[in-house]
Amino acid sequence: MLTQRQQGIVRWLADNCGQFHSAAALAQISGVSVRTVKSEIAAIRQEINSSAVMELIAVPSKGYQLLIHDPQQAALLLKHIQNPPQSASLNEQPMRIKIILLKLLDHTGYVRKRWLLQQLNISDSTLYLDLKAVRKILVQYNLELTYRSGSGYRIEGLEQDKRTCLAREDIYSLTEETHETKANLKRITELKELLVEIFLENEYKISEVLLESLIIHLLLTLQRIEKGYFIEVGSTKRSGTEKETKIARDILRRCTTVPGSRLGEEINYLAINLRGKRDYDDFAGVSEEINVFIMDSLEKIHVEYGVDFTRSIDLKIALALHFVPLLSRMQNNRQLKNVLLTEIKQTFPFAFDIANYFSLLIDDHYHVRISEDEAAYFTLYFNYGLENITMNSEGKKILVISSLKPSETILLRQKIDQWFRRQLLQLDFVNPLDLSRIDPASYDAMFTTETKDTVTRGAAVRISLFPTEKDFAKMNLAINGYDSVDSILSRFSLDLFWHGEAQTRREIVGRLITMASRSCRLPKKFEELVREREKLSSTYFGNQVAMPHPLYPITAQTFIAVAVLDKPIVWDTGQKVRIVMLVSTEMNNPKAFQLWPYLSSLVCEPQRVTEILREGSYENFIAVFRAALLDKF
Repeated sequence: MLTQRQQGIVRWLADNCGQFHSAAALAQISGVSVRTVKSEIAAIRQEINSSAVMELIAVPSKGYQLLIHDPQQAALLLKHIQNPPQSASLNEQPMRIKIILLKLLDHTGYVRKRWLLQQLNISDSTLYLDLKAVRKILVQYNLELTYRSGSGYRIEGLEQDKRTCLAREDIYSLTEETHETKANLKRITELKELLVEIFLENEYKISEVLLESLIIHLLLTLQRIEKGYFIEVGSTKRSGTEKETKIARDILRRCTTVPGSRLGEEINYLAINLRGKRDYDDFAGVSEEINVFIMDSLEKIHVEYGVDFTRSIDLKIALALHFVPLLSRMQNNRQLKNVLLTEIKQTFPFAFDIANYFSLLIDDHYHVRISEDEAAYFTLYFNYGLENITMNSEGKKILVISSLKPSETILLRQKIDQWFRRQLLQLDFVNPLDLSRIDPASYDAMFTTETKDTVTRGAAVRISLFPTEKDFAKMNLAINGYDSVDSILSRFSLDLFWHGEAQTRREIVGRLITMASRSCRLPKKFEELVREREKLSSTYFGNQVAMPHPLYPITAQTFIAVAVLDKPIVWDTGQKVRIVMLVSTEMNNPKAFQLWPYLSSLVCEPQRVTEILREGSYENFIAVFRAALLDKF
């Protein structure tokens, strides 16, 4: 099987067939040495020349040429070979450079040349070219690559400059600590909540952009401190104000168990960055290109799924830090296997759909298809984001009236979200001068940070700019929500239930769509989107249950069409199904997605499935499902 690099060479030769190409030209395109290209060409010829479809020939003094003998079959083969990466994110040499920098910056002593050659699987000449590029990068950060005969390579310079290099070159994102899903999410959440708490305690205003950057900065700082790398004494020339120094001290002492006596220069360095807030614009730690892609993707997810992740700091940071290692794995054909794939699909089906859509956006932008296993890792991030938006079917819409600038509401917003995240559907801020432009009656509760509330005449509960537990008590009186079994069962109906026999997956899905079209107004694209979702990944959820659904919410109302089959049908290779639920959640309603965990819970109980199959009537189906739901409330 061809590697990613070899696929790129074949794809390029196919796009430029009809002429010869020298090894030097291919080396420049691939970002490796001529020696490495010749080795890759030998492997490619051995792989493809055995077929009658195409042939790679070599002619002395001319170079290499790809001959296509069967254009139709060649087109089918080439369709599965990705285009050669054009962006720096997926180019092999830039990725090798990042790995070299990471190994050298994360090592106290010298790194042997032989070790680098083995780890990167490259030749001496390719390593020479890579190290030459490494030196050019290091010069920008006042760092120097030194070599000692018999010992190897080492980077010399100040810790402060090393951290700047790690952050600005996206190298920090390659570390294991940044993409261990559960630990990463937990630490990001803990840091965010700690920072919000400290800034509120000190009545210190901070923007959302600065808070995001500060979290990434702290992740890097803590990782370096825990490995024994500290800012050198006397290396910082300025200091923050007394207040900023106090905040920096509180942050670091509550984030790490390192003795305070060793944190002096670290505290001073953090205080400097708090004072010079703009410094964080250059210290974000994740490239602007990746940040823009993730933000654009979250906005597209908002449009298609009606779920707004764009203000979820935790999710954006987690996705960004996971992204660079993922690009590296895609580049080298080493996408991870996920042993919990089936469990993740069953437990978080809506988040899995969002992750699959996100994978399509990655494919469109980077021309690399993400496996189901990798999508499952993204599922955990998106499920985390969903839980932090709302998990209550009767979530409240809250309005806060405040003259604060939008960038200054981040602490208040985060605190309210932290207190009531499972009860809120929507949290809006409005300036008192703009209140006449909206309808306060459309909100379930109103709060104000203004001392004079003449506009709403007491209808808004006053809270502090820096809320305390007293504010929590007042807000808690105004915010409530509940779930019920009947609210879920109301999505089923006898008109959308069928019991009988079917021969194929296509037949039964078509029947359910036809049934649904008689009771609900289905958009023209509905069936097409159901088919597209089926092509993306399996909708078999286990225990003889499948739940086909559109690629994204598209109907005006939520419905579930059910088929209980007398005999099993083949759904996927090796998977047979007897219960099919065609699920469509209404668009533009973040509350609708919480139907999925309850549907999924049925799949996880084999005895309930057996009870449904024992008697295939609608009444029995509802009775069994009701009993299953009662265990959840």
